[in-house]
Amino acid sequence: VLHPEFTGLFGLTVANDGSAPARQVVLTATLPDGLAFVRGTDNAAYDAATRTVRWDLGDVQPGERREVAWNGTAKAVGDLKATIRLAAGAQTRREAAWTTRVVEEGTVRRKAGVIAKTPGE
Repeated sequence: VLHPEFTGLFGLTVANDGSAPARQVVLTATLPDGLAFVRGTDNAAYDAATRTVRWDLGDVQPGERREVAWNGTAKAVGDLKATIRLAAGAQTRREAAWTTRVVEEGTVRRKAGVIAKTPGE
């Protein structure tokens, strides 16, 4: 959960659980309107026109894990959905999504059956 104008850190992990190297691995995250890109790790490239962060990870060996991250600032209230895509060469393509909830500061929220007020109340 974020509040408007707060900046969060978002992490992604790529793992090769196979027995062969994954070649030319590219990871992209297409950000929703309402979430502004600030910066990314591992030579992340941001394309403002498509709202896409791209990591060229090269080859990922069997059993290897790679972690990347980026910072984003919430600019709107609501559930903001990003799309994550993973490609290895021309063969393997995977897609997933995640949602970040942005609420006004001071909002009461229910989490795991417990009602909690946001810090500062």
